[in-house]
Amino acid sequence: MTAAEKIALDEAGKKQMDNAIALVMLESTELKELKKNITANFLIIQDTYVDVFKSLGLKYIYYEKIYPNGGYAEEKWIQEMDKKINEVKKKRVRDITEKYSVTAGGNM
Repeated sequence: MTAAEKIALDEAGKKQMDNAIALVMLESTELKELKKNITANFLIIQDTYVDVFKSLGLKYIYYEKIYPNGGYAEEKWIQEMDKKINEVKKKRVRDITEKYSVTAGGNM
């Protein structure tokens, strides 16, 4: 394999890695739209989180179970849930990156 072929292969692998990372970190368009009006869409957002959390291997606990009398801003709750989601997604990205680095022999 020539140096140019190796560079092209590394660049193609990097592009595939970038695409995989983008897919992992992607937030659905539906969820983005719902978050434009958290107050009106809070229950729907929570139902959507059930699926998102499940896809990440987590269990979503509804706001009402933690705060049965309210008293905690729904917007803050959404921020916290998004933070949890992003932490798990970032870990997945690190795992993917590490696997790629090992597979590629560290030549990323």
